[in-house]
Amino acid sequence: MDEVAKVPRQRLPRTGMTSCRRLAPLFLGLLAACAGGGVGWPEAPAVGDPEPSGPGYLREYKESHYRELGTDFDRTLTEEAFVKEVQSARVLFLGDVHDDVELHRDHLRLLDALLAFGWTPALGLEAVGSEDDALLRQHTLGDLPMVTLRSAIRARWPESWLEDGSVDAAFYRALLERARRHRLPVFGLEPTPRLPLEERDARIAAAVRRAAAAHPGRPIVVVVGHTHLLGQGALIRRIGLPSIAVGARLSPALERRAASLAPGYARTSGGVWYRKRL
Repeated sequence: MDEVAKVPRQRLPRTGMTSCRRLAPLFLGLLAACAGGGVGWPEAPAVGDPEPSGPGYLREYKESHYRELGTDFDRTLTEEAFVKEVQSARVLFLGDVHDDVELHRDHLRLLDALLAFGWTPALGLEAVGSEDDALLRQHTLGDLPMVTLRSAIRARWPESWLEDGSVDAAFYRALLERARRHRLPVFGLEPTPRLPLEERDARIAAAVRRAAAAHPGRPIVVVVGHTHLLGQGALIRRIGLPSIAVGARLSPALERRAASLAPGYARTSGGVWYRKRL
């Protein structure tokens, strides 16, 4: 659920993926040429997702997100002004791409700036399972060391994102370390292993609404895959609380428009903010 942006991003390695993407247009052309002989392509290539991949239902899910992002930007803020703007939100969505180290630096930079202003949110993480909420509570209170927490989650869920080499596990551990340092409540957004995609967003939205009710004096930070926010996932609408959403990837058309923007944060006409780097 991510894209190739114009500015190079530091990413964890994905062997073989680049060459496959380069060859994809060639294969599509060959298949189209053979259509008269009964060979066809079952799905139209994506038009908004800059890295189309996966089965048809997943590609359409991602495409629906990119369609709702809009086609232009309608507001820009400096980083300092954006930090002040976020402080009035009930929910802050941090759209995630699970292996994007540079994006994760941006998210930690924003969260640290908010914490420096005395912001004390509850954290809802896709990286941990709702079955582990009791362990997370012990860790936050200082009763459970990180090494013990990691071991317990890994024993229940061998693909734990606190360990998995295919994601930026250090980012998710850093979030938990900040939660412990600042005594921030943490909760899993959904069960792990994952539910089917069509069930996930309703469960995530319900978890966030429960957390908002349980912590009426705290904002909620939701770290979740960015294509859940708009489109079929519709997390922003499902949760229905005053919110600010920070995205992770732009469509190619928006990426071209972003080239002329000054550094800071810019909001698409679909209502999602993006950080423009130097």
